[in-house]
Amino acid sequence: IAWYESYTPGPTDVSGVISSNTTWSTSGSPYIVTGNILVSENVTLTIEAGVTVQVNLDLYIKVEGTFTAVGTGWSYITFGSNAASPAEGDWVGIKIRPSAGSIYDSNYDYVSGSQLKYVQIKNASTGLYVYNTGIHVSYTDFINNNNAVEITSTDGVIIDNCLFSENDYGVYAKGGYGGEEPQSNILNTIIRNSSFLNNSQGTYLGTNQRYWENLKIYNNLIKGNYTGINFAGSTFGSGIVSVNIYNNIFIDNNTSLQVNNLFY
Repeated sequence: IAWYESYTPGPTDVSGVISSNTTWSTSGSPYIVTGNILVSENVTLTIEAGVTVQVNLDLYIKVEGTFTAVGTGWSYITFGSNAASPAEGDWVGIKIRPSAGSIYDSNYDYVSGSQLKYVQIKNASTGLYVYNTGIHVSYTDFINNNNAVEITSTDGVIIDNCLFSENDYGVYAKGGYGGEEPQSNILNTIIRNSSFLNNSQGTYLGTNQRYWENLKIYNNLIKGNYTGINFAGSTFGSGIVSVNIYNNIFIDNNTSLQVNNLFY
């Protein structure tokens, strides 16, 4: 290639099981997910700053190992649809499994394990699905997804300095029976320093058949949503152990805070 010719390294097609430590680097970007991805247990997938991942219709990235997607403030990592005209719900999303969690310190700052930082996720059915573990997510934008983040039976989901915009649900937790996984109590959930803008539901926190313990929602901007914070429960087995909501700014929501039937 002559020195004066432009050169684009990608695209790189990816699919199937990742069974050894792997890095998706800018030299291979964009990465096109042409089949479902599984990151095996005890294996790390590292995605470099500036990488774009485009996912074909109805596919997902499932993580049973460690998932490290850390961009920078000037070079985000982007996950989106590979459709010619991207739309909400085009691809399934990123699934974090029980062995793929994070460790954080007493200030809820990241220490080790899986991490998303300076990432953009858009046009997914469920941008980030977390089951039976925790995950540290910071400086990440969730735009135009059905569910931006769905949590089920989790312990230690930290959402810090994130943007949720034009999603059906920002942070979503299904109540009651059904769903992809068994439903149980949700522990140690921190939602702070984030913006929830123009979503149908900023947060939808199901309480039916479960309780919430150490849920903290603070220092957030919650603006232009149909419902800002929604505790969606019934009179059957609903409850909270400890929930603290403070220092949030609510602007121009149809309903800022909705609390249905709960036992305290």
